Amino acid sequence: MNLALLFLVFVVRGLPPPPNGRIVLLDPIAESRRIKIAFGSCFGRSGRENDIFDSVLRYSPHLWAWIGDFTYADRRILPTIWVASSMREAEAMYNFTKQNRAYRGFEAKHTVVGVWDDHDYGCNNGDKRFEKKAEMKQMFLDYIGEPMGTERRLNRSGVYADYEVSLAGELGVRMILLDVRYNSDPDSGDVLGEEQWAWLDRVLGETKDDLYLIASGIQILPVDGMPFFEHWSSSSRARLLSTIRRHSKSGIVLLSGDVHFAQLYRSFDDPAGIGYPLYELCSSGMTHTCATDVPFCSTFLRHLAPSSYAVTQPFDGLNFGTVEIYPGERKSDSVIKFQVRNYDGKVVQEYELTYGELEFAQKPQATMMMFNRTTLHFVHNLIDKVIVQRDTVGYFSLLGLVFAAAIILAPAVHVAIKVFASCCLFPRVTRLALGTHRSSA
Repeated sequence: MNLALLFLVFVVRGLPPPPNGRIVLLDPIAESRRIKIAFGSCFGRSGRENDIFDSVLRYSPHLWAWIGDFTYADRRILPTIWVASSMREAEAMYNFTKQNRAYRGFEAKHTVVGVWDDHDYGCNNGDKRFEKKAEMKQMFLDYIGEPMGTERRLNRSGVYADYEVSLAGELGVRMILLDVRYNSDPDSGDVLGEEQWAWLDRVLGETKDDLYLIASGIQILPVDGMPFFEHWSSSSRARLLSTIRRHSKSGIVLLSGDVHFAQLYRSFDDPAGIGYPLYELCSSGMTHTCATDVPFCSTFLRHLAPSSYAVTQPFDGLNFGTVEIYPGERKSDSVIKFQVRNYDGKVVQEYELTYGELEFAQKPQATMMMFNRTTLHFVHNLIDKVIVQRDTVGYFSLLGLVFAAAIILAPAVHVAIKVFASCCLFPRVTRLALGTHRSSA
């Protein structure tokens, strides 16, 4: 480590997020020039408190990021039905998280940033129609430690933000936290809203970092898994990929939570047309997971609802995620490790690649492959509307799709039956059924 580098590096620990929401400088001395970023979701639920943050404290990340459900500010009245709480009840649940012994000890020594998902937003599967969203925004920012008078507090429609996480003179990392609730429009499928899209476009266009960690409370890539899970709509996902492509960005990595298990995903078909696959590391369930709430959850996830994007098997134990970056002599030789850690902080899943595998190289998109993916996403979204949102329009759209498919496929089915009839064991009977039998002269 050269002296000039040491001179330029400062330690930021136990402090609130930077007032401008942009700069976090890290100390590389003790970690041999390793950047450690940890994140998690689904924590402060009444009756499920634990000390998992003792393990996070032992890991000692340079930065902790909440990726949704910092606490459960709404109330569950039935296993799958939640209702909004009063502001007083919501504040009590925020205090429940903040007063957790292990989290309180961790927060006192480390920098914490975050964005919400539905439960800390105050409304299960909530969107822009939630009436208390302005009040909940200020409560969330209070408890996440956002300084007063910032752009995020005063002028943003939502709680989205970005932070620079870097070693001076070495690999630059930017954490981008997307708000998928405040302006989410269930009618159009727009997850972010125009204000946030414009902001994201500026961030990607004006910054020159090497690695971009884009965090969303709900999953972005794996849209072909169970329809019970929320995920980005196909239109918003396509717009995000188009934005990445337009700015020719290297080093895009996605982070997500929400689903109550952990898993690593990869887009094998380069949907953004940037010359490298997109990875998404999902970590969810710090105080509860699907295994603690749903019998045979592991079996269901592994065998009945696998995702074609999956790189690893789902891990349904209590967990948090980590991303470790090891700067190399050349940027392309820098090593990035995606890790899932269990309750004790032990690595239970790990995937390693070099920065060179995430470098931009524009390629023409495969039209037919993109068409097939888009069709799959369209059908999946319709099923999601019917099963999860109980949407009437989605129900009739799905019926119409099935009816249209039946009309289109009917001639092919008829021909197939004729072909079968010509070689079956009982050709005469089959031909009679088809009306093709001829009487003998």
